[in-house]
Amino acid sequence: MDQQKKKRSENWSAEEKDILREMIAQSRHIIEDKSTKASSNIKKAQEWKNIAKKINELTGKNRSDGEVKLAWKRMKLAAKANLSAHRQHQMKTGGGEKPKSPSQEDLAIMNIAPHDFLVEYTDYDSDAIKNVVELNPSQDSATTASATTAGPSIITLESPPEVLEVIMDQGTSKVNVLTTTGTSSPPRNNENIRRKQSGKKGPQSM
Repeated sequence: MDQQKKKRSENWSAEEKDILREMIAQSRHIIEDKSTKASSNIKKAQEWKNIAKKINELTGKNRSDGEVKLAWKRMKLAAKANLSAHRQHQMKTGGGEKPKSPSQEDLAIMNIAPHDFLVEYTDYDSDAIKNVVELNPSQDSATTASATTAGPSIITLESPPEVLEVIMDQGTSKVNVLTTTGTSSPPRNNENIRRKQSGKKGPQSM
């Protein structure tokens, strides 16, 4: 086998990732276009080549367009994992070690490709369901403020669905909430308190 193919590509530095993220942000209307038309695919292929060329000029590296494309894919996956871990911790009722808050880089990536950040929530334990889903947690105000205006950060539901998918439209405040249909239990009345029956009788009046 050719030794050149076996050679592992050099890891991306934080500076290179910052440059790549900025390049993608400028070209997101092409790179993140989900159209499958042949014309769109041709534009994407050419844009990846352009981005790779610019990155190599700025960093002095020799990255191929395929390496650049793979690096962006991995950056999105890492951001999704961080955001998912933080969201799942918020939904828990118990303790446990709190994961890191989403970084400014994670939120910037979500802003560039919001359609890749679907929030899926499935939980049949009504005691663990919260009626508020926070995409940009308010605990870290500095991080939240830097997120962007890609849509509201809080979605409120009157009755929690079995599955919640939130799609944030980039550059607008529109949020589409899709819920599953089918068998679902009626909303739980918080005023109804389940009382345990006791075998002892209370004192009787004379």
